[in-house]
Parts: sequence; structure tokens; C-alpha cells
Amino acid sequence: MSLQKNVHSEVATSGNLAIVSQLHTPARPSSRSSAIEHQLRTGIGIGVLETGTRLPNEQVMAHHMGVSALTLRQALSRLRDEKLVSTRPGRGGGTFISASLTALEQLAKETLGKTSLANISDLARSISEIHASAARLAAQVRDDFDRTELDLNLKRLFEPMTAIERRRAGTLYVIAIARIARSESLLSSLLPLIGEFQLLAWTDESNGIINDLNQAAIRTADAIDRADPEDASQAARKHIQILARHISHERSRLFAVSPNSKNLTPKDAFYDVLDHVRQIQTSLQQARLQFEALQAPQYARAKPAERIDQLVKDIALRNKTLLRGAGIAYAPGMLQDTHLWIDWWDAGESLDLTFKSHDFNSQALQYYDYQHMPWFSQPLQTGKFSVVGPYLDRGGIETSTITVSTPITNGSFAGSVLGADLHIPSIEEVLLKNSSTIGHGHILVNKTKRVLVSTDPTIMHSSILKPKQESQYSLVAQEETNIITNWKLLRTS
Repeated sequence: MSLQKNVHSEVATSGNLAIVSQLHTPARPSSRSSAIEHQLRTGIGIGVLETGTRLPNEQVMAHHMGVSALTLRQALSRLRDEKLVSTRPGRGGGTFISASLTALEQLAKETLGKTSLANISDLARSISEIHASAARLAAQVRDDFDRTELDLNLKRLFEPMTAIERRRAGTLYVIAIARIARSESLLSSLLPLIGEFQLLAWTDESNGIINDLNQAAIRTADAIDRADPEDASQAARKHIQILARHISHERSRLFAVSPNSKNLTPKDAFYDVLDHVRQIQTSLQQARLQFEALQAPQYARAKPAERIDQLVKDIALRNKTLLRGAGIAYAPGMLQDTHLWIDWWDAGESLDLTFKSHDFNSQALQYYDYQHMPWFSQPLQTGKFSVVGPYLDRGGIETSTITVSTPITNGSFAGSVLGADLHIPSIEEVLLKNSSTIGHGHILVNKTKRVLVSTDPTIMHSSILKPKQESQYSLVAQEETNIITNWKLLRTS
């Protein structure tokens, strides 16, 4: 498939650069240049910066991206190493977007391979609601000029095009609806998400979802034209759901075709996950005995803070396969200088554990009253190891989390709770990468039927499995003895 018709020498417009400058950046980029590099790579990957386009000179480009020329130069240097941009000397030269179709396809697949099913599900839900809200508003406020713009974006979807052109057309179509809605806040919320989402989608003319996507787009545009907010909202939501199902299916395929390190059955992979959880349980219980023999501090971060840090960090480091962090939540009122306190170390997506501070000022916006959180109250009530989640963490991590915890019942730390956070993408890896799940939809659910992991694109992470949905699944495996999680692995019959 050729990109020849895309090759031109037009300079990237300020409008396209404005979109790129608002695209997603990593939560904790290693540097400002790496954040700009990520935005530019995404802009190239979704086709907002087309192959053959010449970038403005460094000073102008840096101004558009809100960074120094040196920062921009560092970002472009790494993109040049990846052959996504190239520099030509002399008259008519400059820095050009030079990504081949093969390189763009590889970029999409690599990005998809690094994205968890849980993250895809979360992205899809967020974009679906924003896009639906934008379509609803657009149906209420559009005028004749808006209808003309929407028609142009809609027609672009039906032109013969390559996969990268389709991603560009799809991105601009969604952005156009947000612009017609005349809501700056909706547009600014949508741009980083839709760029991240579209980068994961690689569709070509042979893919059966294209017609479904186009029909949903037609229905949305028609409803906006008829000034029917409800129908516009429903059609827009359907459009994103179709794309989300495709992306989830492709991500599941990557798990299924990846080199298997253990070649397990799905049932055995499920028990492998449980074995890791039991190892974590053992680590928490061993640490609990050490805490019970340790003299508790009187003040936050006072001696023996170094010993406390060592104990909780050891829990995380010994169980790196599934854990993102670990810590101790003190019994309320145990310390003299604060009613509540947590010593918690979290790695997030990185390899290094960092101290996670929490706000215990009851008047603060981010006040963390952990004494009422199930992961803290439940083990104290039962006296047993507890597994809670998935839930959206309220302690500043703000990510979907499963927390395992155990009570400290003796010594000066009595009434405190030792805990650890499971990394849900790591559960996906252990469950799916080491076993063959291709040909079936698999879901991992907890005792409340909340979904932890799903390869079924119709069942999203963290959703509650309804009885009608559950009837379509058969039981693959569940804990039968020494039950600690109450998890079940199901698959489509």
C-alpha cells in the first residue's frame, strides 16, 4: 500500500500543531523533551502530522509546543532515530515527517502491546461519554456552517484511503463534532484521549468494522442535522464502542499470539495468578510478625522509620510480578502528631519505589480518610487477609487498584493494617500471556461479579457482570480450598 499521494511539502499548520500540543503525555515523563516526543509521535501515528509534511523552523515549532528550541531539538533527534522524521539540508530543506506505512503500523502495534485491556476499557468509557456529550450539544447549537463542516468530515470517511489516512479522518471527525458543540472544555478534555485511543487502532479496507463505524458516524451526523440530541448522543456513543471493541479484540490477539513462557491452559494460568497472590499473603504475614516485635514510633516518620520503610519495600520488591507498591496504615490515633498516617511506597509504571504521601487534613480537598476504606476496615473486622477491588484508588494514585491487606493484632502497632496494591496490567500478563485464550472471551470476576480482567470486548474492566451476561459464560476455574480471593475465571460457552 503506497503513501505516495500523501507526500507533499506543505508546512504543518498552526491548527494541526495546536492539536498535537494538546495530545496525551505520560503521567510521569522522564523529561520535558520526552513528553514533547510522545506528543509528536502520537500526532504522526494518528496522521495529524502527515508523511511529507515539513515542520516549521525550530523557533516557531518550539513556540507552538510551548517549549524551548533545545527541548524540541532533543525530541526531534529521538524521532529521527526512529525514522519518523528526517532532515534535508539546503534550499527547500528542513525537518519533514517521513514515517512509512510499515513504521506507522509497527508504532500502532507496539503501542497497543504496551497498553493493558483495563486502560483500553477506561479510555473507551471516557471518550464515549465525552463524544456523546459533544454530539448532544452539537445537535442543540449547530448552524448551517457547522452542518457544512460536518458533511465535509463525514465524506472524508468514505473516500478510499490507507489505514493511517483512516485514523486521521476518524480523529478529525470526532474533533469536528466537539468543535461544533462550541465547548472549549469538552474539546480540551477530548483531544488527549482521542489521540491516545486512535493511536491504538489500526484498520484497513479489509477490516469488517469500517462499515459499522461509518454507519454510526452517518447516524450521528444525521441526528445533529435533525437537531435530535438524544439520538446524536446514542449514535456517538455507539461509534466509540465499535472502535473500542476492535481495539480490545486486537489487544487480546496480541496476548494470544505472544511467545508463551509457560504454555499453560487458561485454568492453570488462573491458578498461577492465585499462587502469586498467596505468595504476597505470605510476605504480608511475615512482615506482620516483624512489626509486632517492633516498637512503634510516636510521631510520623520518626524512628524507626528506616526499618518500617525497609519492611514494606521488601514486600513490594519480593513480589514484583504482581505488586506496584506496599505499605502500612497506622491505627487511628496511634501517633501523637496526626490522627491518621500511612507509610506507603509505590512504583506505579516505573521500576523505582517512591514514597507516596497522603493528605490527612480533614479540611483538604484530597483528605484521605482510610479508616473507612474496605481494605483497611475489613481485615480489622475479620482478623483475616483481605482482597478488595478493583476500585479507583482515593489516596492520590487515582488508578484502578486491587488492594490486599492483613491486620496487625499484637504489639504496639496493633490496630494497624499492612497492605499492598496489585498491578492489574500485571494480572493480565500472568493470566493471558502464559496461556492460550484465543477463540474465546475470558473474564476474571470477583465475588461481587465486578470484572478484573476481560478479553471479551463487550465486557469492560470494572463493570458489574449482569445475570444475563453471566449466563453466556461457563466456569473455567475458581478457588476450591484455602479461599482468599473469591475470584472466578469464566469464558464464553
